Parts: sequence; C-alpha cells; structure tokens
Amino acid sequence: MIRSLFAVLLVVGLSCASLAQVLYSTSFEAPTFTVGTELNTGAGGFDTFGDVNMPVSGVRAHTGSQSVLLDIGNVAWPDDTAHWNWVALDPYDPAASTNKVLVTTMWFYLSSNTGNSLVGLDAYNSAANEIGLAAVDTTSGNTYLFANATQLDGTPVAALNQWNKLTYILDFNTNTARALLNGVDFGVSFSLANTFDVSDVDIYGGRSKDSTSQGIFLDDYSIAATIPVSGTVTLSSWIASRAGVSVTVKIVDPGTQAVIDTQTGTLNASGNFTIYTTAAPGTYTVKIKASHWLTRAVSNVVVPSSGAVSVNASLINGDVNGNDSVGLSDFTALRVAFNSNVGDGNYNPGADLNGSGNVSLSDFTILRANFGLSGD
Repeated sequence: MIRSLFAVLLVVGLSCASLAQVLYSTSFEAPTFTVGTELNTGAGGFDTFGDVNMPVSGVRAHTGSQSVLLDIGNVAWPDDTAHWNWVALDPYDPAASTNKVLVTTMWFYLSSNTGNSLVGLDAYNSAANEIGLAAVDTTSGNTYLFANATQLDGTPVAALNQWNKLTYILDFNTNTARALLNGVDFGVSFSLANTFDVSDVDIYGGRSKDSTSQGIFLDDYSIAATIPVSGTVTLSSWIASRAGVSVTVKIVDPGTQAVIDTQTGTLNASGNFTIYTTAAPGTYTVKIKASHWLTRAVSNVVVPSSGAVSVNASLINGDVNGNDSVGLSDFTALRVAFNSNVGDGNYNPGADLNGSGNVSLSDFTILRANFGLSGD
C-alpha cells in the first residue's frame, strides 16, 4: 500500500527505556497524553499531519486508564473512496541494535459496532517503501499479511469486545516476516530482503468507502530489537497435549541474578517454544516455568545475535497454587477441588496436575511424590 494524503504521521521523542534493545514504547498515559485531545493537534509531543480523528480516550484501556480511539468514520471525507491512515511513532533507529529480529506489539479492542475496516502494523524501509502489513479485519476478525501486492490469509481470528494482542515479527536472521494474534501464529509468512533496512513500523487503520470505523481502541505499542530463544519443554506427569501450554521464560544475569527480561511463550504439541528477548547478546541463565510446574534453570546459555537454540528443560509437577514450591497449601487447594471435573464450580485447572479433565487420586499421587520441592 502507498501512503495517501490522508496519512497521519505522529512523531514522538524517544523515551528512555530500561533496556537498550526496546526501541520505543508507549501506553498513551497522562501527563504526556490528555483525554479528549486529538493526536493531530500536536498533543503529547506529537508532530502530525493529516485529517483523521484520533483522540486520546479514557473510555477503556488495556493498561493504565487511557488509550487511543481510531475513529475514521467521523471524518467528513470529500469523496466516496477508501481512506487509510498511518501512525509512525518516531524517532527510533532499528539499525542501532545488534539484534536483528524486530518485534512490534500492539493491543487493540474491536467494539461490536466497528464497521468494515482494517487495523494493523505496517513496516517501511528507509526509502519509504512498504515492507509488509500485518492486519486484522475489524468486522470478521480475520487476519492477513500483505506483501508484494499479495494477500496471505491467516488462521487465528480476533474476538470482538475484548483486547487482542497483535505481534509482528521481522526476522532478518532468517529473512522472514510473520505475525501472531494473541500468541497464535498466523500460519503464513513472507520473505524479507537480505539487507536489514527498517525505518519504522506504523500503526495502521483504514476503512472501505461504504463503512465507518468507530470503536477501535489502540494501546500499549512497543517495538523492540530482539534475539530469538527456542527450546523444548517436557511437562512431567502430563497426559494431555502440550500444545497451547504457556511458559514464562526469564533471562537472568548469572552473576547478579538480576532478571534482564521476562517473556511468555506457547508450547506446540512437541513442547517446542520460541520467545524473543530484548536482552543483548551474552551468556545467561534461562529460567522456565509453566503454571503448576516448578521453575527450572538452564545455566550457561550463550545467546548470540543470531539466537539461542536447544534451551531445553524438564519441569516438575505439583505446584497447584503457582508459588513455585510444592507444599501444604498445594495439598489444601487440591483437596478443595478433589473429585471435580472441567465445568464444575470447584474445578481448579491448577489442581488437575495430569491434565485428565478431573481432579482425582492420580493428581494427589503426583503432588505427594514431589512434596517439599521448590523451583530453581
């Protein structure tokens, strides 16, 4: 897509980040942003052009109390054609980092009265040529990648009347672009140029000529230069599929034990995961935890700029309450849920240690075998 006269460019000073690899992030909060103020008036340090209503809103927010309302339908367009807008959060310099996997995230909320439109993240190179767009249809929730005049249909579908997370990954280690919706891969990808060249990844919104775009809220935009870390997790005493199980991965300084970065990944059926860390290349301890399993630490993990692989761990079961130890409180929680099945009022998925769909003697046996153990 080519930016039109109706494009909106929001230029923001780069905020200080706790991690050098986080290039830019904002959640549109006060005092920088004021509820009711249009972003295209230069509020909050923005320098803009275009003619699109994008007020800071206090109606709902993913975090904090404010977000941005993308309300294209309120604009009195002079013609009856499709219109689009871009929000370029700038300046940041992706090339300044040694990490060559750019991960951009944005949370969006689609109200039930949202018209036929698209919302997404659109990447451009230094020559202002489009690299590719990751987008969601605001009516159907369908997902798409657009690149080289080609539309690639994704698999996951966004839900209305709730917050959804869009993640756009430009991997210049493998020269591949892909996207995720709420942690689920679109299932399609496109090839990138061999040369690392990204100037900005814009918030994108548009409408068709016969629709309005109201009730789209945007929040928590972030772009980070990252390194992929992947591995395989074995879940002890688990009879269900590992697909969809969430794991928390912490990158830890082995000397100070300070947590450098925390990311959440999702296992596939084989127990494989990939997370993207904002940590700089180096040697770390990687700690991995899943809901009712104990944390396991993998020491001396070398994380080069190209990414770390084979970060594997076998997790011990029995942490019903998630406090990273197996003790009396876990036994008490399991007892409350004992003999319950999925759907029962007292069913606790954390007490269903083997994933059978019910809490029974077999779950108690798992807890008893690991009683007194703690995570690393």
